[in-house]
Amino acid sequence: MLYATQVRTGARALDVEDPRWRRYVNTNVLALHDTTRCVQGQLHGDYNSLEAEEFRNRHSDAPEDDQAYELGFSLRPGPFITARYALLTWRWRREVRRGLR
Repeated sequence: MLYATQVRTGARALDVEDPRWRRYVNTNVLALHDTTRCVQGQLHGDYNSLEAEEFRNRHSDAPEDDQAYELGFSLRPGPFITARYALLTWRWRREVRRGLR
């Protein structure tokens, strides 16, 4: 299941910081390719914010370039990037909604 492991890892990291994080993510506008509508963008104001970067540093031992991928917040460059971001967004949407039940 493509990206399922990364999304679960990212969700667990978010749970550690604030178990209520799912309440603050609007799945109707969620878009992992957009720095303000992605999970970290919605929680920290922007994917590129210092707060989001510090979160990734706290929860990943991977090299900085790989942290966002390891936590399911971003993708590595490559073919079919639009389709891959759509799948990653779908995975996060499922994760957010699963936790709200």
